[in-house]
Amino acid sequence: MKVIYTGNLSIEGAEFTEPAEYSEPEGRILTIDVSVVNNSDESQMVDSTDFNIYDANGSLQDSYFGYSEMAISGSINQGRNNSGKLFYDVVEQDEPYELTYNPFFVWDNVEITFEIDPQ
Repeated sequence: MKVIYTGNLSIEGAEFTEPAEYSEPEGRILTIDVSVVNNSDESQMVDSTDFNIYDANGSLQDSYFGYSEMAISGSINQGRNNSGKLFYDVVEQDEPYELTYNPFFVWDNVEITFEIDPQ
């Protein structure tokens, strides 16, 4: 589990998934399961827009909006948790992807990086 500001953020899994019926991607759909625990004294926001994913060349990959399920987003109360998914349209590669988390609502310049190797 990775520590973020006053919460915990973990990547529970990552896999390639089939695209939605009427939303063709340019590459492959990478779905990432995320879990967040708020250990602070106040509510904290977590949103899919706080995350970016990059390929092995450092190129930013696009979010995928084809599913009816929404990506993780919400305010988490003190002592509570939330889990959800991130969806990306990525180029296919043999190397791991780099996922960065940079929370918008935190004044400190916090950035956490994860290596994502889909199964």
